[in-house]
Amino acid sequence: METTPDEQNISKVILFFSDPQKIRESNTSIIKEAQDRGYTPIVTTINFPASILEKLYLQNDLDTSEIYFIDAISKFSTGPKSVSPDDRHIFLNTPSDLTNLSIAISEMLKRNNGKRILILIDSISTMLIYLPSVKISQFVHIISSKIRQIEENCTFLAVEGGLDPLLYSQIRSFVDDVVEETG
Repeated sequence: METTPDEQNISKVILFFSDPQKIRESNTSIIKEAQDRGYTPIVTTINFPASILEKLYLQNDLDTSEIYFIDAISKFSTGPKSVSPDDRHIFLNTPSDLTNLSIAISEMLKRNNGKRILILIDSISTMLIYLPSVKISQFVHIISSKIRQIEENCTFLAVEGGLDPLLYSQIRSFVDDVVEETG
């Protein structure tokens, strides 16, 4: 699947397309591959609450103690009293707040300074529910640039067929590779 860089530790930004019915499985396989290659995953989730992803990861025998979360959906869907931030979790108020999302990514990177990082953004397709395409394109450009400057790695997850042609072509120009899930 190659959703993380090779052993040369070259910074890489990937757009990963998943079958809509398999997006959770794609998320899990990306995190498993990252951990298998020695990366510390930072999962930015707009699609599923962190608590759901943690249960999914545990069911798939992943070490959740070394997975960090930026959760942009839990507070929005269930209210601020439903979640408590800690060293491994940052909770945002709304999925449409890209400024605080960028700040949270920077904060998680600082917390994990010195580790090999893979940031997973789950998902670009879900962001389209809350934001116009132009804002998402700007966000992908900014995050891709930041990732390259600090020589880390990022995978943007999207639903196969879920991006309009203009947004796809813009994002394609910001990433190093596009991976389409097969089978």
